[in-house]
Amino acid sequence: MKVLMPANLPEALGLLASDGAAIPIAGGTDLLVHWPIRGEAHDRTYVDLSRLDPLKALGWTADELMLGGLTTYWDVIRDGRAREEFPLLVHAARQVGAIQIQARGTWAGNIVNGSPAADGWPTTRWWCSSHGVAGRKSRWTGSIPATKRCSAVRTSWW
Repeated sequence: MKVLMPANLPEALGLLASDGAAIPIAGGTDLLVHWPIRGEAHDRTYVDLSRLDPLKALGWTADELMLGGLTTYWDVIRDGRAREEFPLLVHAARQVGAIQIQARGTWAGNIVNGSPAADGWPTTRWWCSSHGVAGRKSRWTGSIPATKRCSAVRTSWW
């Protein structure tokens, strides 16, 4: 197992672009779940995004809640405005695993990983019009419609 820890988003995108087989991870909770039964995962290269502070943002505009790529379930649970304006989102966050998983697991990771549990997908799909993404090959950043989804269990946009 090889873990790369970029210091910023451009470096992360560069690492992913230079190694087409590298896998971005944030919370890593799904990786931990399948680690014992998926031996091929042990020989992969992972790009750990957990230190990229700009992706951690849980932010508000006048009329939007924005969840960064590293926003955890616990971030949403702890946010007072989210509890007031999006109680079902907070309720959904509380349904995900134990507190340890809520504190480490990310909304984005759950969505792009194609998890069979898909804890975050129905709730974010209900409210979201788009999901922000950064492209592996072109270093592109932007958004894709929330109606786009993984095509099969355990397949991702990566």
